[in-house]
Amino acid sequence: MELELPMCIEKTINILMLDKEQRLLLVTKRYFLPKSIQIAIANTVDKVWESLNKIYPDILIIDPTSDPLNIDNLLSKLQQDLKFQHIPLIFLTAKGLTEDRIKGYKYGCDVYVSKPFDPEELEFIIKNIVNKTRVSIDWMRKIYTNLQKIRMIIRIKQKASPKQRLHLTSTEKLVLSEVLKGKLNLTIAQDLRTSKRHIEYYISRLLDKTSASNKKELKNFPWDNIF
Repeated sequence: MELELPMCIEKTINILMLDKEQRLLLVTKRYFLPKSIQIAIANTVDKVWESLNKIYPDILIIDPTSDPLNIDNLLSKLQQDLKFQHIPLIFLTAKGLTEDRIKGYKYGCDVYVSKPFDPEELEFIIKNIVNKTRVSIDWMRKIYTNLQKIRMIIRIKQKASPKQRLHLTSTEKLVLSEVLKGKLNLTIAQDLRTSKRHIEYYISRLLDKTSASNKKELKNFPWDNIF
């Protein structure tokens, strides 16, 4: 089963940026407006949490000196939270400030950018990180889908007589054909002029015969290996 590397597609990038310098935030946001990069800005940790609950950023850009009393708590919580721990971190640091870099290493910072920074350089850093992250996620999804198919094939081969076990009645085949077209249960019922409950009954039988957990697994079942 051959895996193909997914292509990177140009999408809007969502950034959350924490910095105490309001002017820097606004200038950076304005620069990225025509670049398909949307920046939500915050000058306190509290505002970062508010934004995190509204958007799902591709990258967090943080000046660790912005809110010294709360920044360690923020980074620690992000590192422990399954929803946010994978989000890449960019640290904005003062030149030669080793303390900020040590803090970044502690919390898994991906890139350090010294202030004052070149917006164009930051743009390419952002795009490079996001493209790599999206390729990895797409790649993992593709592998997961293929593993699911392999698991189903193995499950079939482990049965003593798969063809006999997976013998389908004419009604089951009819319902299956509609499911494979991606139709909803109600739509199938209307097309076949029967009740939704009746369709759900036959889908349950199909799930039982294939050991699939849901309709998605049923659709991904390797039917070519059966018929």
